Amino acid sequence: MSGNTPPHLRTVLATSAAREEDDRCLPSLGDGDYRPFARPSHRPLYAIHFITRQGSVRSFQYMHLDSDSSYSSECVMLRFNGFRIMNVLIAGRNLWELYDYIHQHRTAWVREAARDFAADREAIVTNLSFIAANEPQS
Repeated sequence: MSGNTPPHLRTVLATSAAREEDDRCLPSLGDGDYRPFARPSHRPLYAIHFITRQGSVRSFQYMHLDSDSSYSSECVMLRFNGFRIMNVLIAGRNLWELYDYIHQHRTAWVREAARDFAADREAIVTNLSFIAANEPQS
């Protein structure tokens, strides 16, 4: 921002810049605010990070996301064709918006909740599973 930027625009620009940076960074695990996934980025991203309830992170490149993904009322199944073919199962509720953002390559991270505490129409991720394509699914 230049010194000529009007004060009312400085606030808006500072807020939107902070929000955009926040959307690309992983969430703090210590805070009390749970969000199941990042707000959508305004531009496509290169990778998606999956954060388990224990705080470990598993990341995949969007360029490896296969077109053979599926959505149901209780889960999203993604297939990544990297060095090893991996299926990522995202279980939860109200995940259509997440599914759509993932296929637009606009979600930076997905976070598993410690327990299911969401209201009826709120999105929540209750389980993340990573399954090699040649392993049996349980």
